[in-house]
Order: sequence, then structure tokens, then C-alpha cells
Amino acid sequence: MKNVKKEYFINNKIITQIKNRIIYEDSDIAIIDKPSGLATQSGGSLKYSLDDIAKVIWPNQAKIVHRLDKDTSGLVVIA
Repeated sequence: MKNVKKEYFINNKIITQIKNRIIYEDSDIAIIDKPSGLATQSGGSLKYSLDDIAKVIWPNQAKIVHRLDKDTSGLVVIA
């Protein structure tokens, strides 16, 4: 079976909103203030997640270190 990559269109407005929530960023890590209602990781019928958005902001580099539940807001570390 051919490996099919899921791709979603993520609106530039959403990407900008998340970029504005970056608390800290250097060449190794970024810390983002994740809003409630945004899933940390994709799954099921979600259109996009913080993980998907991070891959747009930092292509081929972003890996989420830990996760928060969709309805929980807080700081998420991306390395």
C-alpha cells in the first residue's frame, strides 16, 4: 500500500495567530502559549492541530516535546 501523507490547508490567519503566541524562540526551541480549543496533535476528524501549524512555521524541524489536552491552554515546548 502506498504511503499517503495527510495534508491540510491551514489559513494564514491561523498561522499568524499562533506566531503571535510564541513566548520564546531560539535556534533550538520555541515555547508557544497554546489556546484552549486547539488540539496539540492531529487525530480523527480534526482539520489541523498545533503540530500541523508548527510544521508550517518550522518545516522539517518542529517536534512537540509534550502535549496538552485540546481544551487545556498553556505553554507547549517545541524542539
